Amino acid sequence: MSQVCTNIAALTALPRDEWARIRKTHFYDGVNKKCIKAIEKAIFVVNLSSENLGSLSEKGKFLLHGDGKTFWFDKCANVLFFQNGHCGLNLEHSLADAPTMGHCWEYAMTKEYVVSRFIFAYTSNFFYTFRINRMTSATCNLIVRT
Repeated sequence: MSQVCTNIAALTALPRDEWARIRKTHFYDGVNKKCIKAIEKAIFVVNLSSENLGSLSEKGKFLLHGDGKTFWFDKCANVLFFQNGHCGLNLEHSLADAPTMGHCWEYAMTKEYVVSRFIFAYTSNFFYTFRINRMTSATCNLIVRT
């Protein structure tokens, strides 16, 4: 894939009228039209980055605007995965999109933490919750369903 093809998303960072003019000229038929339609139908865009940023501040700055060619700014949500496996969001900044997605992301991250700290076991009549302590001991709660 050519370098030009990997930087198409940079066009969405242009001023709106300039991007609209380019879009009308170059994305009106053929493969380009099919590609832009596929992107428009997507709920969000997944970006795989070769960046390996260390600090939370560096990651936060990159997630705000990327490198100018990373994010598809016409989509309300871009999920970015860094080379080291860390990930983050770039969200459209309208009244509701960013806060809504932020709450969803917070829920997913919190749930991941909770699930990693607890093991749940279900049977038809019993519900066990095992809490894994750092010192390899476990506590168990038994809830009987009636």
